[in-house]
Amino acid sequence: VVGINRNRWTELSGITGRIGRNAHMSCNKSSDTVTKACRGRSSELPRGPTPYGGGIQMIPRPEDVDLEVLSRRYGRPREYFVRLQQSPDTFEYFAEQVRSKRKRGEVTLVIWLGGKLLLHTKDFYPVGTYRLLSGGIEWAESADAAAVRETGEETGLRGSVRRFLGLVRYELVRRDTGVVLPYPSYLLEMEIGDGEPAPPGDEERITAFRSIAPEALAEIADSLRALTGKWADWGEFRAVTHSLLHELLSTGRNYA
Repeated sequence: VVGINRNRWTELSGITGRIGRNAHMSCNKSSDTVTKACRGRSSELPRGPTPYGGGIQMIPRPEDVDLEVLSRRYGRPREYFVRLQQSPDTFEYFAEQVRSKRKRGEVTLVIWLGGKLLLHTKDFYPVGTYRLLSGGIEWAESADAAAVRETGEETGLRGSVRRFLGLVRYELVRRDTGVVLPYPSYLLEMEIGDGEPAPPGDEERITAFRSIAPEALAEIADSLRALTGKWADWGEFRAVTHSLLHELLSTGRNYA
């Protein structure tokens, strides 16, 4: 795997320690953590074997195109690169999203209700586990269209994208083989109409919602990172966006 060009990417102190023991995170430093993206050329990102059957990733990748289009619509996000070691089972869960379910990444939904952030849990999660809502992006779908669709499917509410807060460029590394899966997550703040979220049908398997103050995101991230057994790597993956959103919201800018 080619190393990161350290002249262009610098370690983001403060957040990195909270990402997790199996993670590596890089980002250009910026005085404005929201409007200035951490930038890097796709060709400078580490590359290795991929589950697509070759060692060369697509350049530009779909998220590179998304970044430019969505930035013009919703503002330039903070951009992060995170590499996570994954167990074979957890890696295959995400690889299956790409191969069979034809997803090219995911949207993470930042939904405010009464000044608090909306979380959810599902019937198969470990007891007491809540997180931000998210959903897959289909290959023929834009990230903002996916965010609108997923908001409706998971909450029953109508929504539109308000701000593009972050782009997390994950590289998921299968621990036993070193195979790499690029899997971007788009952190999108939604504008929601009137109404209360309601658990959807059986397909989504959502059983409950809860709302938290923004400062509680760090606690949610810690709880996800503390998951053990077969949930450990999944929890570490999910904790990343919660830590990053907490960092963004702690800069003093009001998003609610």
